[in-house]
Amino acid sequence: MKISTYIVALVWIYVLIIDYGKRNGQIKAGILVALSGIWLGAANDVLNFFLAPVGEADGIGLGGLDLSRGFWADDITVLNANLLFVIIVVSVCVGGLMICSGLVKEKREHEIEK
Repeated sequence: MKISTYIVALVWIYVLIIDYGKRNGQIKAGILVALSGIWLGAANDVLNFFLAPVGEADGIGLGGLDLSRGFWADDITVLNANLLFVIIVVSVCVGGLMICSGLVKEKREHEIEK
């Protein structure tokens, strides 16, 4: 139930943003890309929080982040955390670029209407 709720919550957030968002499609898409990356990057930690018994450190997720050891670290926990971090950073950057370009598009359309 907890895992399903975590996944279904993202789907409902998508629906709310797409249906009730008052901005253009590019801004909505940027928000969804950034949100998806953050949601996916944090999924390991959230699901481990719900599923792991108290005190058990199985599946660290972002807690193992250590970019100082290089991206392709020998330790699988560090590699996983580094990949999750890169997913978050890239999706937030791509989402931010999409939002900025959508805002520029809206501004141009607003100036043309005047």
